[in-house]
Amino acid sequence: MTRVSIVRLVSACASACAVVVATAAPARAQTPEERVAARAVLTKQGDAAVMVLATMKTHIVVNGREQNRDVPLQSNGLVIDAAGLTVMPLSALEPGDLLTRSLSANAPPGQKIEVSSETTELRVRYSDGTEQASSVVLRDSDLDLVFLKPTEALTAPVVFVDAPSATAQPFDLLVALQRGPERDGWRTYSTFTFVQMAVERPRTFLSVPVSTLVGNGLGAAFFTPAGGFVGLYVRVGGSSSSPTGAIVSADDLREVAKQVK
Repeated sequence: MTRVSIVRLVSACASACAVVVATAAPARAQTPEERVAARAVLTKQGDAAVMVLATMKTHIVVNGREQNRDVPLQSNGLVIDAAGLTVMPLSALEPGDLLTRSLSANAPPGQKIEVSSETTELRVRYSDGTEQASSVVLRDSDLDLVFLKPTEALTAPVVFVDAPSATAQPFDLLVALQRGPERDGWRTYSTFTFVQMAVERPRTFLSVPVSTLVGNGLGAAFFTPAGGFVGLYVRVGGSSSSPTGAIVSADDLREVAKQVK
């Protein structure tokens, strides 16, 4: 494989980890009451949506030929307790395994591709502009979750999701919250979406139209208009080379988070 082709693979790594901004399409016309309720959710929970920043060191090996590159990473996360514990999709922070499977599935026969990644300078950027150095404290590859904790105690309170867990069914209206990247002034994005499909076993996952989200939606937080916390948008599909975006339930997320404590 040529150097140019390897560089393209590195670019694929960057694309997989970057926050991609696109126009979010409305789910349907909402009532004035639903809009008022959604604004209340945005006001109370919007600042819990944060941006995780890091430098991702990628290492790609194609049939023995190596290419290394540092890629800036920006991805959505969500603060879930007063100590600053933050959760985000594991595949967004550490995409090596996913990229290896995805690129290998589309490679010519006999071509071996391996991608590994390591993040440095990991930090969480809050809505007020402050940044907190953080470290990984727990991974759950089955649910595509990774939990980050500040390396030092917070010096000021942070907004975190303290809403009760909530469930949703197909056709239910949801409110999605996401943190925009630097080029959008780090502002909070909010949109209506709806449940397309519900999977209950072996885990609870909810499918929503990706066209209603900003970019690929990874790390977006979902709430009911009444303010209940529904879950976080991750990639599901296990060892598949093309996992699907879906919402992991708030109950499952919080159950895993207990292991941190």
